[in-house]
Amino acid sequence: MAQFLPPHEFQRRPIIIEGPNLYVDEGRRGYSERMHSLSTRGVPEYHAGVSIPLRNRVVVAGVIAAALLVAVPTLSHAAPLRTRKFQTPSGNIVCHLRADEPKLRCDIRSGLNPEPRRSCDFDWVGLLLSRSSGARANCASDAIPARDPAVLQYGRKWERAGRVCVSRRTGLHCWNYSGYHFKLARDDWSRWYTP
Repeated sequence: MAQFLPPHEFQRRPIIIEGPNLYVDEGRRGYSERMHSLSTRGVPEYHAGVSIPLRNRVVVAGVIAAALLVAVPTLSHAAPLRTRKFQTPSGNIVCHLRADEPKLRCDIRSGLNPEPRRSCDFDWVGLLLSRSSGARANCASDAIPARDPAVLQYGRKWERAGRVCVSRRTGLHCWNYSGYHFKLARDDWSRWYTP
């Protein structure tokens, strides 16, 4: 049976806190056998000299939980970026889908590493990905102009004209709807097909 005490009684009787339960020490011998549970409604719990009413703790916990439920789906289901040109947050990789060319071109400013074995009269600047075939290394004498490309933040997706890219701290992963993939990073690059 819960014992309800007026607030002035708390000053005369020590309160024992055990987990979520509050007990009043009756001050008698063998008090552990005679503890009476106390209603926690409106009774402060003391931790490191800070008093936070139980009701406020429940409200704060509810607000935090609601904020997490709203924020997490928003981050994971954010609309993909659909610009023609974008770059990774580091600025090392820049991609461009020109209107007059059916390939997505992704240049890596640090250079394609390792370079392909076949000869190139210019520089191995990055990779090309068409709508329906595999990625190939791009030998070019120019670079994608770096005029204000949108930044594809880590974990975000870019999608346009049958191609998708996801920016990660480990590099850029792109693929087309036909199942051809590539990964482009400072240290390495790779291509593969997933039917």
